Amino acid sequence: MVPNLNIVVRNALLVLSRRREREIIVRYLFNARRRQLRASNSSASTSGETPPTEHSSSEPPVQRKSVSQEQHPFRYAVATILERTPIILPEPTPEERAFRRFRLLMANAQARELPPEVFELLSQSGRPKQNAEMDPKRSELFELDEGEYEPAPRETEADRTNNRHSLDRKLDRWLFLLVQRKLGPAGRAIWQFPQRNIEGGRRNLNVESPSPKGSTPSSLSFRAEAEKALYSFIETSKEDEDEGESFEAHFIGNAPCAHLKHTYSPAFQKAQHIAGVKVFFYRAQLISGQITGVRPPAAEDYAWVTADELPEYLPPEYYRAIAPVVW
Repeated sequence: MVPNLNIVVRNALLVLSRRREREIIVRYLFNARRRQLRASNSSASTSGETPPTEHSSSEPPVQRKSVSQEQHPFRYAVATILERTPIILPEPTPEERAFRRFRLLMANAQARELPPEVFELLSQSGRPKQNAEMDPKRSELFELDEGEYEPAPRETEADRTNNRHSLDRKLDRWLFLLVQRKLGPAGRAIWQFPQRNIEGGRRNLNVESPSPKGSTPSSLSFRAEAEKALYSFIETSKEDEDEGESFEAHFIGNAPCAHLKHTYSPAFQKAQHIAGVKVFFYRAQLISGQITGVRPPAAEDYAWVTADELPEYLPPEYYRAIAPVVW
């Protein structure tokens, strides 16, 4: 049954009118309350009394922060996450092995039979001729003789001895460079990425990043400071430079990839007049060269570690800041 259109329109207008009446009543009560508060405030100001508020008078007053209270600035620092990319492919899983086997079988099954002219050309080039026992669609034509090829071992000597100074370990994983430094008055040893404080406060964030070599401190950007921090900690091999393979690191982009804000203790803030440090992390990849050591007293030791090994070295707060950008 189709409802009457007049009834539907009348009900809709009735609902709208009631909603409009409710809005008018609420607005009237709000304006009346505001006028009442204004009148009470004006009467209290003429009599010298404290104007009433909507909160209970028994509540203690809110202690506002003094504007004249000393606010210490933050110190700025930059750090470089230098990484070595994987050299070999990771070990395939059983599922990947089965899929590769399936693709090989499908390729052999769908392969076209080679015409005799192809085998004539192969015979002229020194290849064996086709005979009755050689089927062009057999899988042996697409496979290498196991006796002709022997792959290199996936586990190196650095893996067996757990030599974390070598780049030959964990060839199928990403490696990250860490340096060990002594911080604080007590000389506490701490592991971190090559990091450098920016002298004179915050510098300009220029897109153009001049090379650290020959640049004045006032012209260095944050990225150039990160490059300077990296090269000020490491020692490279001279033999590689003589062979034309000098140490080279490629910085990815001009913007930091991670950020850490660390607040010092109140006693340290009062003594040093520094609220904390803000560290900006820049990502770089090793292109060529070897790291043979570190430059004391800037650092004492270094290590190439995987992403799973980073929590063994880095402090928890430091690791949480860079965990989303390492794998």
